[in-house]
Amino acid sequence: ITLREAIRSSGPIQDGSDLDATIQYSVGNHCLTFQGTINSAAQSASTAIRTPEEQPRVTVTPGPSVVAVLPFRSFAADNLFAVFGERLADQIIGKMSKVRDVRVLPSKTSFSVKDLDLTINDVGGHLNARYVLAGSLRTVRGELQLGSQLIDTISETTVWSENYDFPLERLEDHADRVSSEIMASAVTMVFDHQCHLSKTKQFEDLDHWEHFVLGRSLMFENAYEAQMQAIRHFERAVDLDPGFVDAIAAISMTLSHQRILDFGRPAIPSAKRQTESRKRALALAHQAIEMNEKAPTAWLALSKSQFALGDFAASMRSAKRALSYNPNLGWGHHMVGLGHCQMNQPEDAVRAFDEALITTPQDYYRSSIMAGRALALLLLKMPEEALECARTAQLKPQTRCLAYVVEICALSQLGRFDDARYVIERVKELIPRFGVELVLHRYLVVDENVRNAIVADLEAAGLK
Repeated sequence: ITLREAIRSSGPIQDGSDLDATIQYSVGNHCLTFQGTINSAAQSASTAIRTPEEQPRVTVTPGPSVVAVLPFRSFAADNLFAVFGERLADQIIGKMSKVRDVRVLPSKTSFSVKDLDLTINDVGGHLNARYVLAGSLRTVRGELQLGSQLIDTISETTVWSENYDFPLERLEDHADRVSSEIMASAVTMVFDHQCHLSKTKQFEDLDHWEHFVLGRSLMFENAYEAQMQAIRHFERAVDLDPGFVDAIAAISMTLSHQRILDFGRPAIPSAKRQTESRKRALALAHQAIEMNEKAPTAWLALSKSQFALGDFAASMRSAKRALSYNPNLGWGHHMVGLGHCQMNQPEDAVRAFDEALITTPQDYYRSSIMAGRALALLLLKMPEEALECARTAQLKPQTRCLAYVVEICALSQLGRFDDARYVIERVKELIPRFGVELVLHRYLVVDENVRNAIVADLEAAGLK
């Protein structure tokens, strides 16, 4: 930019003549000086520079934001890494195209700007993309260092960035894993950024997608008022767009989630209210499937509804159907893991939860996934691992109660009974109605046999 200003201020350059340029630039306490010669060939570049008023602008329309994934730029001498950078970007595009929360441009469109000298704002205007996902590749001491960042093209600010290091051997295997992690992180951060922007508007000024975004941010909070507010956002989104299948599915999932006991309310939700919520959730899930049989969120809503009703085998089938349409649906893997827990198949559950963590590294649901994984490890009689996982899950309020239960059970398995009693007393101060069996029933362990086995261990240790 400084060089362009120097060219502009120099005036026209005669053909065949040169211009000596000295540019000074301050970096912290240092002053850097650049000296060089600009010949007449640069004149065409200077006249091609557009003023801010002439720059193409990003057109923001209601709906998922547009993301352009650029080839990862290689700084390595071997051309192999330049090819790898393009292939990695292509993999991310392919995986992101299956996610309904964003609209990703095809590689042919995104790659068309890779050799152009454009600012991020220029790229956004040229491709009409709200976000750009870009990165770099470097080789250092036998390792490939990969940097990735998501940039808002309007404000030209970095929304998210992450670095990855892995050995140079078996690059393709690493590429598959890293592309999944980058894709999931980018999608989550786009959604979080859109949520942040939507919160600056009044309720009546929001469009259907903004209502959906805000509803999604509230639906899994462990507070009845937050869940009801989420439903209001989803219902308003459907009013504005009656064909909005994802919003209908989201209402169903929120209602299914309300079977979870809200320990912050003065009274336990009545059995009648829970039954009505479950019936409405099931009906809305079927409505969403009728509207779009290939919508993964519709099948996910059905899976959660069936799980709440205790039909675990059907819940797993629906979750797998959702994953057939979107393999990167982390909550789908999570529901498969929950089903395996209920059917006392903890090894399969751990694998499903691990897949869920890979596809949702920064999602709202990560704490729920960690809580489910902790339970599976507990069922495998791996108390140390379960304890570590449970304490990680306690960082989020919506899974804190279940995580406390797993921590208590894990401490019991380790023979640390005094520590377990201390946790029970500490939790009861925070949550007066706290009870191990009640939490297991309301939160996750619907199957009576699995629940009784956990409670029996506590009774034997005198900890119930």
